[in-house]
Amino acid sequence: MTHKRAGDFADNPKHRLKPSKPCREPQLADALDPVCNKDAHSHGLCIYHYQQRRRRGMPMPAPVADTPTEKLCLDCGLVKPLSEFSRISSYADRYRPNCKPCRVVESRKYREANLEKVTAYQKQWHRDHPEKMKAYAKKSNSRPEAKAKAKARQLEWIKTHPGQRGAKRAVQWALEEGELIRPDACDRCEKVGPLHAHHYRGYHPTHWLDVEWLCPRCHYFANREPKPDHYL
Repeated sequence: MTHKRAGDFADNPKHRLKPSKPCREPQLADALDPVCNKDAHSHGLCIYHYQQRRRRGMPMPAPVADTPTEKLCLDCGLVKPLSEFSRISSYADRYRPNCKPCRVVESRKYREANLEKVTAYQKQWHRDHPEKMKAYAKKSNSRPEAKAKAKARQLEWIKTHPGQRGAKRAVQWALEEGELIRPDACDRCEKVGPLHAHHYRGYHPTHWLDVEWLCPRCHYFANREPKPDHYL
């Protein structure tokens, strides 16, 4: 009676040859086929070319891994192309387990459950990365659809606010002609920086040049103050 060894070549699955794809070794110039058509076993080569490269000390070709084009989303359970998944380096396939639409729903739920935490983090990130915010805003506003929306909003604002548009043009013309002089500091907080012309008496043509020079912060609060009696 013969007994098989535990490490026998035929019984060890590591040593079993499983033909899968044709050999990738190129043939000679006068051969009928440009590549070898034998079954590949190791490193994408057939047994003959694999042993030939080993005897000659030639390097083995890099293994070609099968690159999937689709993936199963673990949230919705649908098989979608890889373009529907965000990339991340911490996973083996470099893609997130849930698709982009499911990721949006997940992020929205997290934001609603942790609104204060997310808002504080975003504000702090904006303060710490002003250059990135400027670059993102510039890139976002340069899109054709963003330009079209901005143009539509501008035309709508001109139709609904004819007095404000006229007042703005009058101030610009007065600055160019020297009738108005823009100061260096805000009239309220005395902060030095860019200043806005605040029409504290309204936008009637008789008060287009009655302005108060305010910084953006003071101008924001001044527009939300109760209007005086002489406001037109």
